[in-house]
Amino acid sequence: MAAADQLPPSYFKEQWARSLALRELFRSGNDEPRSAFRGPGDFLQSLELKDFRSMLAIDEPKLYCARDGTPRLFTCWRAYQAGWTPMRGSNATWHSSGESTGHFRIDAVGREVMMDYWMRFRLSKFADLFGVAITGHSAPYASIRIILTMNSSGRANVRFRSSFIPSQHFYLGWELAGKYDMLKCAGQDFVGFVQAGKRQDASTGERFEIGLETKRVSLKGLS
Repeated sequence: MAAADQLPPSYFKEQWARSLALRELFRSGNDEPRSAFRGPGDFLQSLELKDFRSMLAIDEPKLYCARDGTPRLFTCWRAYQAGWTPMRGSNATWHSSGESTGHFRIDAVGREVMMDYWMRFRLSKFADLFGVAITGHSAPYASIRIILTMNSSGRANVRFRSSFIPSQHFYLGWELAGKYDMLKCAGQDFVGFVQAGKRQDASTGERFEIGLETKRVSLKGLS
């Protein structure tokens, strides 16, 4: 469990002594995830520890194009899963499973294909009832989103968007490429998340973006 003296100067540190809700929020936090995985199998196996809030993944995206560069087919491996809230008692910890829904759309314009993949997730009913008791507000839906764009020229771009709560880690090639720390959000963003409303979508923002060169392979017979 975090302590006030471990927090950097922030809204959270200022409110620590007067807010039971904040102290319980940190008490129910997950551990820092690993900085790298050996691939999707290793990643999925790590989820069995139940030490995450949610996950959204795209792997091995492939764009098949005609000779003139027109996209013909896009394939990938994708997965999403709601995580767990550690409920810590005096002598034991148990995990309360959250709920989630996943959505995606694929659009092609000219020589470019974009996959927009996102999930909405929230606390389990038990954890939410506990939250209502100490905050007076039912949990909204948090979200994470991957926007992947691939061009027949061999360029790709990846954008990550998310709600202000919770913290997130972003991986490329199964190695940590960026982080978002919820402690850096402004007090108004945290309050806005808490007060977003029962089963409503919390506000989101841009978190991380990177451009990439893709591997190009010529396939005979594709015209």
